[in-house]
Parts: sequence; C-alpha cells; structure tokens
Amino acid sequence: TTHYTKGLEISKSLTGKSYVVSGYNGQSEDVYIPDYYGGGEVVSIKNEAFKNNDIVTSVRFPSALVSVGVEAFKGCVNLVSADLPETVTTLGASAFSECESLDGFVIPPLVTTLQTRLFQGCKFDFIDIPEGVTTIGEYAFACKATRITLPKSLRSIEGLGLWDELQTIYYKGAEYDWEN
Repeated sequence: TTHYTKGLEISKSLTGKSYVVSGYNGQSEDVYIPDYYGGGEVVSIKNEAFKNNDIVTSVRFPSALVSVGVEAFKGCVNLVSADLPETVTTLGASAFSECESLDGFVIPPLVTTLQTRLFQGCKFDFIDIPEGVTTIGEYAFACKATRITLPKSLRSIEGLGLWDELQTIYYKGAEYDWEN
C-alpha cells in the first residue's frame, strides 16, 4: 500500500515508467509525497501543481525527485519548509516565487541554472548558491535576501538576477576567477 496525503494528484509520466505530482486539492498543511506510486518512482512535480495554495506549510518530497516545474509552488504564502532531495536537477521559473513564509532554502547540488524569478518575493535573509550553478536568471533573487554566496562555477548573471536588497556578496573563487 502506498501512503500519501489525501488530495494529492499523481499521474504517469509521458514515458509511462515514472510518476508526477500534477496537483493538490487537499486540506492538510503537511503534505507527504511518496517515493513510489503505482509501481514506479515519483520523479517530478508538474507546473503549477501547488500554485497559490495557502494551506500547505511543509512538503515531504520523494527521494528520487528530479524536477520541480514552472510556478509549482508559486504563491504558497504559508510554505515554511521545502527541503528538496539532492537528486533534483531542475527548478522551473518562479517555482518558489511569492513563498513569503519560506524561511530558507538549500539549492540541490545538481542544479546548474537558477531560473527567472525563482525566489521572487521570498523573505529569507541568506542565500548560499552551491558549486555547479553556472547561471542565475532574471529576477531570480528579487527577494529580501541581504547576503549571498556565489560559487566559482558561476558564469552568467542575467539582468537583475541579484536584487537591490543585497548588502554583502561573498565569492568562493579567487579575484582572477571573478574577472574571467
């Protein structure tokens, strides 16, 4: 028997070998997404799956999760916790924008691009971007963060990728690396 939070909508992926979370219409604040469903791994959260949900405060993500879709959690104003597994490679544009209660976020180590408006409107103070991230999209950090750590691997910050609230920027590489 697979246990998961009532109201969670799970469907087969296009390949038919894995499953995706396609929506949530439940009333539970704490959402449990299973690792397996219908004999396959749950590997993705579709675009807008939780968009504008003002009930959810925390989500337990599946251990083999690979992608979080565009605007998947946008406007989840009461979401406090989103601890993604290290298997995630893709975070869609605006995936966590307007999550004003989110008190922090750890970017999974396999993510290489931080999409447009990823954390717009969030209120956490510090952002640590892991080594491996090469691109920060437009308005990705249009939020209240005052401190950020940038990795040596960073190659591109698109227009207004870093917001004016920043007071301190740390860089993990040497001055020579930054100039290149």
